Amino acid sequence: MQGLIEWLARIEHMQSKIYYSAAKILYEDEQLGPLLNQLAKDEEFHFHLMTRALDVLAGEMPPPPALSHWISVNRAKLEAPLLETADKITRGILTRADLLEHLVAGEFSEYNLIFLYVINSLKYNNREFASAASQMEYHKKSIEQYFKSLPDYQNYVRQISALPKVWNTSILVVEDYRPIRMLLADILETEGTVETSASGDTGLRKVASMFYDVILTDIGTPAQGGIEFYKQAIQYDPLIADHFMFLLNTPSEKEVEFVKKNNLAYLEKPFSIEEIRKAVHEIILKPYQKRKLGEAV
Repeated sequence: MQGLIEWLARIEHMQSKIYYSAAKILYEDEQLGPLLNQLAKDEEFHFHLMTRALDVLAGEMPPPPALSHWISVNRAKLEAPLLETADKITRGILTRADLLEHLVAGEFSEYNLIFLYVINSLKYNNREFASAASQMEYHKKSIEQYFKSLPDYQNYVRQISALPKVWNTSILVVEDYRPIRMLLADILETEGTVETSASGDTGLRKVASMFYDVILTDIGTPAQGGIEFYKQAIQYDPLIADHFMFLLNTPSEKEVEFVKKNNLAYLEKPFSIEEIRKAVHEIILKPYQKRKLGEAV
């Protein structure tokens, strides 16, 4: 497995360099230039994922022999499009059309499927890779959205949307009042898979067992308040702090101060269906947007 992951890490590093270089060449394209910078950061993130996977999978079972053999036979073929694009950049002849062809070829390349094989091997037993799988879905969606804006490339949109999903968005609703809890679940079912909990105690057990893209909690849940639930949850995984959103109903000054001091998302009751959907969508995108801006995730 080590040789496979080291090769994938090298591929992701090559892609990152290509996108950074192409962004400098096509900087005047107001849509494509920013997208390329974003994708370069994505590929850099994927490179670090693979180096992290080397540590996690140290001593684990090797990949299936058939896969290892297939890669050794096809390695030159898989690397050829990257080397060709890198050569065009070096020679100063890369065009926008060349780059778009490269972009689609990269998403449909067999090495991308091998990358997904590694992530899928890790995401169920490692929260770090579950979070990464979630963000990878938005990498694909950002490319899909860009091609949707290009009338001549609609066939690529259909192909990209048909790519296998590496993650299904997951949402946890923690609310003691059952009618509100079920209403929120119904409202948010179009955003992903929704699980519910009537208290912070049971919510904490769920958080300890799996990764959630969004954790929606009433700040005044019984048995364990929303703030205490939050404090204990981030002990399991400090990175999930950005995935919390509090629902406030006549909160105390202390509760409001805590939420604002920690820069946590919140909505005050009553709120509209559109407000809750928009807020949840922003939380789903938040880790991805932070990496896009070059912040720590």
